[in-house]
Amino acid sequence: MKEQVYSNSTRQKLLLAVLIAVLAIPGIVGITGIVKEKPVEGAWITPSAPEFSGENIFSGEFQRDYELWRNENTGFHYSLIRLRNQLWYSLFKTNVMPDAVIGKEGQLYLTGYISAHMGTDFVGKDAINTLTEKLRLLQDTLASHDVTLVVLLAPGKASCYPEFIPERFGPKQPITNHAAMVESFGKSGINMLDFNSYFAKRRFTAPYPIYSNTSVHWSECAALEALDSLVKYIEKKRNIDMPSVVFEGYEWSDIPRGSDNDVGGGLNLVFPLSNYQLAYPKYHYESGKTKISMMTVADSYVRMMMSVGMVENLTYYHDYWYYNQGIEHSDGRPKSSTLDEDIYASTMRHDVVLIMATDLNYAGFSWGYINDAYRAIVLKQPIPPEERRIRELENDIRMNKKWLYQVQQKAIARKISLDSMIRMDARFEASKEKRTK
Repeated sequence: MKEQVYSNSTRQKLLLAVLIAVLAIPGIVGITGIVKEKPVEGAWITPSAPEFSGENIFSGEFQRDYELWRNENTGFHYSLIRLRNQLWYSLFKTNVMPDAVIGKEGQLYLTGYISAHMGTDFVGKDAINTLTEKLRLLQDTLASHDVTLVVLLAPGKASCYPEFIPERFGPKQPITNHAAMVESFGKSGINMLDFNSYFAKRRFTAPYPIYSNTSVHWSECAALEALDSLVKYIEKKRNIDMPSVVFEGYEWSDIPRGSDNDVGGGLNLVFPLSNYQLAYPKYHYESGKTKISMMTVADSYVRMMMSVGMVENLTYYHDYWYYNQGIEHSDGRPKSSTLDEDIYASTMRHDVVLIMATDLNYAGFSWGYINDAYRAIVLKQPIPPEERRIRELENDIRMNKKWLYQVQQKAIARKISLDSMIRMDARFEASKEKRTK
């Protein structure tokens, strides 16, 4: 009897020791870093280790920040995230990425693209007509200084492949931002290239997939075709002969490259999603032709054009105004803020100003650049202090890793994009500052 009690007690202690060891392993791995994990993909921000100080301890800030940091740096954290995501996907055909949508036949979308196609983000005809009036006056003023303004409406995946959108998002509204912009811009004579409409039709005849099923960014082939059309358009407008793209054929691959797996990778599954065969263009540019200086105000869609040689082959100088916030300079200067630039001088030094966005961003087209340039170039007025303060706060959020992490958690909870949440937080902080003055 005593031997049985002793045996049971030993087993219990052994089981307890094993359980404690298992529970301790993630902490030990996290502290020592002896196991290197592949980080998760997508816009995932890891908080930095908190600063230890007496003030932080007594205010409770250190404890709160340490808990956030330790949660993100526990051993096997990324592996467990992938395991959880895989279970959700395999068992329920759903995901934990805030705004990703699993469409029919495995097509992946983001909710913003579906909203843009369905028209649920429509800002109204009055807002678009007002934007058009400013855009036309800006275009004319720039033309008088030999600067050519071009608007490029890039496609959106939901608009290009609407047949795979789940039924729960319907029906489509009578009018969308795209339809209203094309009508308004067209009537006013805006220099416009509408690749949204073009590729929606082109998908039936294109010899290559315009999108992979796991991405919401257009393919290299589509971007190269659009870039070739843009070159021809600028040549006609400026009466010049620019380097042309010489197409040599396609290389086919079962493995997505570059941004062709942006949403699929962002799902962070254990087993990556399969793709249909994707085409990658083989090409070169003519030499000895006229290059231009170009300023591009755009979202991430222009990066695919840049990846197929836009900057180095077509321009002798290029400024990329990313979301009208940060500026990337082709001459090697460090990235700067649009708030530090004289918008009048910055715009006027270029031959061409390209304003470009995918339909996800038509609702906030140009992210304030048209309004800012209209004030500075047409009216010769500065940016209002209120708007400048919002932009400053947006930059502050993006540069402060701790603040950015907190905003990201809000975006995940509300199931909206990180950019939208940053804008909302900046507006809130600016409003709070104004009330306390």
